Amino acid sequence: FLAFFFVTTSSNVRAADTTTVLSPNKQIQFKLFKQGSQLSYKITFRGINVIETSPLVATLNNESITEGPTIGSSKIYSIKESYPWYGVHSTAVNECNGAKIPLTSKQATYTINVRVFNDGAAFQLDIPGATNTPRIPDEATVFNIPKGSTIWYHDMESHYESLYSKNEISKVQKGAWVAPPGTFKLPQGIYAAITEADLKGYAGMSLQANGNSGLVIRLAHNQPTSYPYRLRYSPEDTLRLMQPASITGNIKTPWRVVMIGADLNTMVNFRNSEAKFYRFSNITILRPAIIHYLTSRQLTAAPPPILNPLENQRNLNPMQ
Repeated sequence: FLAFFFVTTSSNVRAADTTTVLSPNKQIQFKLFKQGSQLSYKITFRGINVIETSPLVATLNNESITEGPTIGSSKIYSIKESYPWYGVHSTAVNECNGAKIPLTSKQATYTINVRVFNDGAAFQLDIPGATNTPRIPDEATVFNIPKGSTIWYHDMESHYESLYSKNEISKVQKGAWVAPPGTFKLPQGIYAAITEADLKGYAGMSLQANGNSGLVIRLAHNQPTSYPYRLRYSPEDTLRLMQPASITGNIKTPWRVVMIGADLNTMVNFRNSEAKFYRFSNITILRPAIIHYLTSRQLTAAPPPILNPLENQRNLNPMQ
């Protein structure tokens, strides 16, 4: 079973240079606007700031496209689809309200696509371009986290896995790295996490603290090289990583995602459909499988028992 429909909705409004998008249950609000001349945004949950007013910053060839843009009329839409799935939930549901917001700057004409779900919000930049013209995109969007929030994070030294630190957001030092997802808890007990989705043909994102309770997007060429990479590759390879990637044709950023939940259970079961996947007409050809890899310390250990993948998944998530 697969169903799609797109309709306009009164849950989303535009006044002057401000576009507001609400989640289907109207608990999450994403607002895009200009603060002064700078394109900015804000995300709330039940009227509580999750991401305070923050600059949305993007450049092409080192020139800003988000400073002083003209904001056009938004195209409002909704999505509701469902499809069978193997896992704890037999049916996956993708439901959101969205807005495609056209913008024009001196450097480019582009669109910001916003989608707001019942458990999070996401935005993406779509920048048309000629197929024979290379351009270098970069981003420095800030996620301003309310003071008093607790954040759990680790740096980039061990690549994508390491020991987590716990800190109050205002005490995270300027320059500290936060590998996605950066997970935090508001003083009101609400949880949130910052990450990305649908990453393809574009540099991966990390986050860097600005010393003022904000996390700033840093693309790959601005990130430190991890120890595993330095261990395996030459200094010349490391220098190559510091060169920004140029893209010809259309540039579409990954979705910048803020997961939001009233409790940890909502966060664990977050199902953001912006993580694209291939759709099959017959999903029965898909079967869950066990993935196991050995470290040097495990090579002499006894083999693990064979587990039913679905039962194992349920055991790992007793909240269901």
